[in-house]
Amino acid sequence: MIGIYLDQGLQFYDAVKQTLESKIRGTWGLCILHRDEPDKLIVARKGSPIQIGLHSSGIFVASEVCNS
Repeated sequence: MIGIYLDQGLQFYDAVKQTLESKIRGTWGLCILHRDEPDKLIVARKGSPIQIGLHSSGIFVASEVCNS
């Protein structure tokens, strides 16, 4: 659905927002990348937890904490 909105001319953020507001139901957590905008990362959730970690080697996004 995001791709369809992008094809219709919406910007990346707006295409994701439109999809999440109108098409996604239930509990979810998403991390969305776009190959044409590699410097952007959209993280969104509804009901599900999201963990975001910053490290010198990168950014980590997960749906739960790992205690290892």
